[in-house]
Amino acid sequence: MNILLIAPPLDAKVPAKSTLLGLGYLAAVLRQGGHTVQILDFTLADLGFSLNIIPDAIGMSIMFTEYKKGAVNFLAQLRELYPSPLYIIGGAHASTFPEEMLEYADTVVVGEGEEVICDIVENQRTGIIRAPRIRDLDAIPMPAWDLLMPDVREINRLSAKSPFLMRRPMVHIITSRGCPNACTYCAVKVAWGRQWIARSAESVVDEIEYLYNEHGIREFHFNDDNCSIDKLRMWDICTEILVRALDIKIACPTGIHIGTLDKKLLRHMKRAGFYRLCFGIETGNTEMWQCSMKSLSNTKQPS
Repeated sequence: MNILLIAPPLDAKVPAKSTLLGLGYLAAVLRQGGHTVQILDFTLADLGFSLNIIPDAIGMSIMFTEYKKGAVNFLAQLRELYPSPLYIIGGAHASTFPEEMLEYADTVVVGEGEEVICDIVENQRTGIIRAPRIRDLDAIPMPAWDLLMPDVREINRLSAKSPFLMRRPMVHIITSRGCPNACTYCAVKVAWGRQWIARSAESVVDEIEYLYNEHGIREFHFNDDNCSIDKLRMWDICTEILVRALDIKIACPTGIHIGTLDKKLLRHMKRAGFYRLCFGIETGNTEMWQCSMKSLSNTKQPS
């Protein structure tokens, strides 16, 4: 089948910063299932476009509530042009408000879509599909980076004067999903629950090495919600990078819990190329801090 995956245009003040990782993962899974996929990114392009395929299904990701207005307006325009395909909506906003989103699409996916997307398009499933958490992230193919590279190049062009990069080209990757903490302001637990599931160190560095060798990527941003929950895994990621002699720079722009770090690990991370970590100010309350630290106390420690 022919599948069109779309990042909708932004009618919002929230900036776009991803390289469409979610759609890249879905594209890889659909290709693995024998389907033809095209990705269109309207967060970076104008609304003039041409399709390489006649779509049997159109999937759209709505990541933030502030993106909703532009997304549903664009979806209405698409339905006028292409009334026949199955329309699917996913993403964090759809996972949070699935009944609302069902007004605009045939199918709404709640949670992770990789294990259900082929079944949805092949069997034309409609309604709200609640996907289970994926337990083995290593079993998922890496994103269809060849489809994402035009956006990677454009993002790097637009960020040419950014003071927040040390090297170019840069890409975002994900090494784990979810977070065990329960910060009241954070919507991660709505989409993912409170279980943290991680890729192995080998899987993470395999993807880094592929992007380094095949696409010349020299900087990587970990877009995890909390990538260092398991200190031993973080240690092993750094060791793998050093063993493979990958001369790269790494940043964690979306947050990392200070309670998961220590001087020994930070030195090892610096040797592997980490240069910038962003810390969320979760609380100023000592009791809440101690509760959060307790939830992390069982993580493995590097020897």
